Amino acid sequence: MIPTEPPARGDAWFLSLSSSTHPDRIVWRVAGRLGAAGAAVLLDRVKASPSTGLRLVLDLEDVDYVSGAGVRAIETIAKGAQEGGGSVELVNLTEPVRICLELAGPLSCASSAVPG
Repeated sequence: MIPTEPPARGDAWFLSLSSSTHPDRIVWRVAGRLGAAGAAVLLDRVKASPSTGLRLVLDLEDVDYVSGAGVRAIETIAKGAQEGGGSVELVNLTEPVRICLELAGPLSCASSAVPG
């Protein structure tokens, strides 16, 4: 797990990340709020991991907020994956995150799945 702890007790703006590598994919479990600071952390961590040609799965089940910076980070990750011969799948979207992504417009390089 790569924690980015809240700087002060009660601060709601935090992000924690963990990843697991499988033969055909890397799963990134994201928790917290994906604002400007969190988006930069997510982008840095994903770019630093070897993922050429793999499917990246962003599990957003524990994300309760995504800002415009978060949407841009997801789009950047998706474009980079596609350019490297891979793909990105967004899974377990909470209702607020799903609505935010829908309002932002289609993410051209990512697919999303919400298990039933």
